[in-house]
Amino acid sequence: MRIAFDIRKYDDFGIGTYIRNVMRGIPSYPDRFTWTVLNGPGTPPDGFDSPSDRLEFDVLRAHRRTPFQGRLTLRRPVDLFFAPHYVTPDPGPTRFLLTVHDLIHLDPPVLPGGIPAVGTRFDRLSETLKRCYHRLLARTKLVSLIDTAERVITVSQSTADHLELLLPGTASKVTVIPNCVDAVFFTQPSPDAHAGFRERHGAIDRPYFVYCGNDLYHKNLGYLLAVWKHIVSTHTSPPLLILAGSPRPHAILSLADQLGIAPHVRMASWMTMSDIHLFMTGSEGLIMPSLAEGFGLPVAEAMACGTPVACSDIRPHREITGGHALFFNPQDLESGKIALTRFIDDETCRRSTVESARATAQSYHPSLFIQRMTDLLNALDEERSA
Repeated sequence: MRIAFDIRKYDDFGIGTYIRNVMRGIPSYPDRFTWTVLNGPGTPPDGFDSPSDRLEFDVLRAHRRTPFQGRLTLRRPVDLFFAPHYVTPDPGPTRFLLTVHDLIHLDPPVLPGGIPAVGTRFDRLSETLKRCYHRLLARTKLVSLIDTAERVITVSQSTADHLELLLPGTASKVTVIPNCVDAVFFTQPSPDAHAGFRERHGAIDRPYFVYCGNDLYHKNLGYLLAVWKHIVSTHTSPPLLILAGSPRPHAILSLADQLGIAPHVRMASWMTMSDIHLFMTGSEGLIMPSLAEGFGLPVAEAMACGTPVACSDIRPHREITGGHALFFNPQDLESGKIALTRFIDDETCRRSTVESARATAQSYHPSLFIQRMTDLLNALDEERSA
């Protein structure tokens, strides 16, 4: 079976991580699966730039963020088109496998009231317009692609159930394949590695807690900074809050300055996977206040490497943690203040779930991801041959 796989978002966080995980599995998939990897114009990603008898490259001319991408056109026919997200060409008559990571664009979360906003008024207006645009796009293109797809992968049972609630009748074509955590997170770094990391990041001058992710509205960073203002005001020596992954660090720091907590907030620039591992394992804990998620990869990464987790009480977080975290209501500031004060002050509480969380994280090992993906591709191949 020849499979075409769209990798144009290979370098992104989030979806890019998913694409890289699928690509890393290619040597392990059965030999009868051959791959046409679809990249944008330019050089293929490192490590996958040499065609072989199982791997070839083709080009999708449409930009990876262009909403309407025309009909899928390839140099030679394929048996299956595998799209890792819904910004993808129309598959036409080609059998189609689609991954749905979350339904935030189709069913946006309600923003909590009384929470300070990140960015300028223009930023907030722009974000509101983008939300309207993406919701319209999801209600047209995403719904159409889900209807067209022979199978749909969701990255959590929560997303599968949410999809069935919004689009009744889809459950029969859905397969749940949880995201996987990079193998490095299942290891413990040496003291020397941690010392070297601290030398490279001199701004880390005291115990710290981390947030990992972008700064889109559903990540709820205004809530986190408002809670941190409470932490700073009630502690004589407050820990640092370090946020990694935001494309708008100046907006985050500007809000921290407005709240009077700038000396206690740091931004971390882009880091390698190994650096993120060191960053997490050197922290006191991970804090994720999201209003909505499809999975929550940083939470799973923290669990795998033994870092305590405090996260919003939303169904995907409950599912992937198995309940082995400290939860708070992301719509209620008082809930966050109480929970995070306890998370920071009570090390016994903070570390009480670490070992059980580490055991749960084994469900997200790369080997299981590859096996689950292999099982699905085998089933699709058998249906093709029947």
